[in-house]
Amino acid sequence: MYLRRWLLIVGIIFGFSLTAFVTWAQSPGSATAPLKSIRVEGLQHLSESQVVSMSGLSTGGAAGKSELQSAADRLLQTGLFANVNYSFQERNDGLYLTFKLAEAPRIPAYFDNLPWFSDTELADGIRKVLPFYDGSLPEAGAAVEQASAAVNDLLAAHGTHIAVEHQLIPNPLGEGSVMEFRIADSAGSARSSIERKSKPEIAGSRRSICADSSGACLSLEKRAVQRK
Repeated sequence: MYLRRWLLIVGIIFGFSLTAFVTWAQSPGSATAPLKSIRVEGLQHLSESQVVSMSGLSTGGAAGKSELQSAADRLLQTGLFANVNYSFQERNDGLYLTFKLAEAPRIPAYFDNLPWFSDTELADGIRKVLPFYDGSLPEAGAAVEQASAAVNDLLAAHGTHIAVEHQLIPNPLGEGSVMEFRIADSAGSARSSIERKSKPEIAGSRRSICADSSGACLSLEKRAVQRK
């Protein structure tokens, strides 16, 4: 008799849990449950916390089908991942999410016609919006756009609003490609204005390629420094 009662109780609990899972899985996209855990698999360079931050999700918040799909879309749109998949389990206390990722190849960042900033200043400016920046970027995606915006902000902070453009070009030092950042129109009054404000003044052109994990850049041309 005790065995029958025990099997009956187990069957009821199992049936309730299965019904709850199926109901959530088949419910409209607006249905949500507490997000208890976020795990990330397949990382090579990025950290789990960086990926979670980019996803826009956080443990403790409510999430449903639409939130999970939107998070996967955000990760893919960064350009940092070649593949983004996810799976989840719903338990009595909430959702347990796992992202399964494949990081996309990255290429060196190449700075041309930006003689007013040191390599460290450029890297630090980009890291304000992309903390994982190590001197390399994907070939396309939101991460590249954010890096370009960061360089534009650096220019604006020094009193000029010249636009910085970026494009994929052949590597001037070897094989493969680089992501070039350069001022669309570096001549004229805007350039003169920023040079007058810098101490010491920096004349000429500087080209550098960033390619290692420290974010250090290789300078292709020397800068002429003129002190007043």
